[in-house]
Amino acid sequence: MPKKPKLPGKDPAIEGSATAVAWIIREIRLCDELAEELFGVTSAQLRLLCVLTEHEGPSINGLGGFLGAHQSSVSALVNALVKKGLVVKTQAPSDGRTVRITITLKGRAVARRVSNVGRPLLSAALAKMSPPQRMRLGNVLAELASLMEAERRASESE
Repeated sequence: MPKKPKLPGKDPAIEGSATAVAWIIREIRLCDELAEELFGVTSAQLRLLCVLTEHEGPSINGLGGFLGAHQSSVSALVNALVKKGLVVKTQAPSDGRTVRITITLKGRAVARRVSNVGRPLLSAALAKMSPPQRMRLGNVLAELASLMEAERRASESE
C-alpha cells in the first residue's frame, strides 16, 4: 500500500493553491455528475469514447494504453458502452483473437454533447485571461501534474 506523502507545514501559498485546485476538481466532478445524469455515461466512459473519436478501432489493450488503465478495467468500460449501443466490438480480420473497439454514430453524438457540459464554463474563464497568462497556466499545470506523478511513483516504491 502506498504511503501518504509527507505534507509540509502550513504555507499560505500551498494552502491557497491547494484550495484553488480543490475548487476546480469539485467543479469538474459536478460537471461529470451532470453529464452522467443527462447522458448516462460516467467520466471514465466518456474518456474512452473521446479516445475512440480520435483512434479508429483500437484493441482493449490499445485502449488501456491510451487511458493508462488495466485491461480488465477497460474491458468493463467497453462492455457497459456496448450495452448502451455507444461502441461495437469486432474481431480483427488479421487475428481472430484480437477484438477491435469502434465508436458508433450514437457514441460520437453522446461524446460531442457530453464534452460540452462543462466546457463553456472553462472556456469563458480561460478567455478572460491574457494569452501569456494562459501559457503560464498551462506550463504550471503540466509541471504540477508531472510532480504529482513523480510523488505517486515514489510513494508506491517505498
